[in-house]
Amino acid sequence: TIGDELARLHPDNAQFRRNGATTRMQLGDLLRDMKEFEPARAHYIEALARFSALAAADPGNVELRRDIALA
Repeated sequence: TIGDELARLHPDNAQFRRNGATTRMQLGDLLRDMKEFEPARAHYIEALARFSALAAADPGNVELRRDIALA
């Protein structure tokens, strides 16, 4: 995705990394709605891993903790 590419090109930019994780969540939602549960699950797992890494780097960020709860 574009978000993944921006995160790859700018690994120190947390907002780009968060956008990439959010995109994974949205893809998971879309696939879930299409009853494509295994691919959706893979996107959710990837989103959770990305949100968790971001939260570990910024433990005081409440917005990232919310993202983890939603993933």
